[in-house]
Amino acid sequence: SDFFQNQLNANKTGSTVAGIKAAILKGLFLPVPPIEEQQRIAASCKNMFNMIEIVKNEQEDISKLISITKSKILDLAIRGKLVPQDPNDEPASVLLDRIQSEKEELIKAGKIKRDKKESVIFKGEDNSYYEKIGDKIRCIDAEIPFDLPELWTFARLKHIGGIVGGGTPKTNIGKYWDGNIPWLTPADLSGYDSMYISTGSRTITDFGLKSSSAQMLPANSILYSSRAPIGYTAIATNPVCTNQGFKSVVPYDFSISPYLYYSLKARTDNIIQRATGTTFKEISGSEMAETIIPNPPLNEQSKIVEKVTQLQEVISLIEKSLN
Repeated sequence: SDFFQNQLNANKTGSTVAGIKAAILKGLFLPVPPIEEQQRIAASCKNMFNMIEIVKNEQEDISKLISITKSKILDLAIRGKLVPQDPNDEPASVLLDRIQSEKEELIKAGKIKRDKKESVIFKGEDNSYYEKIGDKIRCIDAEIPFDLPELWTFARLKHIGGIVGGGTPKTNIGKYWDGNIPWLTPADLSGYDSMYISTGSRTITDFGLKSSSAQMLPANSILYSSRAPIGYTAIATNPVCTNQGFKSVVPYDFSISPYLYYSLKARTDNIIQRATGTTFKEISGSEMAETIIPNPPLNEQSKIVEKVTQLQEVISLIEKSLN
């Protein structure tokens, strides 16, 4: 009771660790109700604790259901089952051709290196999926997660965007820190629900950027944590850099960034399965680049992003009301 607790607080001793002496404890007054009332109190407390446990279990069940629902929405989205298909849409293969042309321009400008294993994934007449690299063609059905609608196509992540890591300037050198460059760690995305992010808790200077392996990521890059944990995701609203806990994606065509954001979220379980490490799992840049992404027509990408965002917002409102 509050009466007994107040006595404990008034008689405790010690500065580092508070305690109460046995002799003092024996002398404290304790209110004792009649035995019949004690039994009623005990029964009432038992009922209340049972109700609390039921509510707690129900909240946990609802939380699990909400998590499953969010995952299912993303799964349906990247399978082409969330919004209706439009046969008049420009095929995704045309979009990938444009992305390839933009990639060629970056190669000619010396901004990126040519990939010696440039590939195209296609569906054969036998309904199996194949990957063509140079003159070689191999069946990749074992890597294909599901079948796609008519106008969609699969592509390796490395063919639609560059994979960029990060770094940390030395923390004991003051001139590297508190500059005007946003610098993010996976902790900045912990519990972060928004699609876009502009900065983290810390910033670095130009000196700090040049002294480390951190790299500037342009606006509309997709930040993706590669360890501890894998899968925190957000789109940069402005140029940012990250620590080494990211394998971020810089799309060759930024119009696909919002869809790619959701697609990477949906493919995170697959990415985790391909991660390695004993102390903690981490996805390497080369393995991240091999992630197979389902690509819808650009027009459908916009519809998917709009629908997923709408549904996720409704679910988030429900989630907040439960808390």
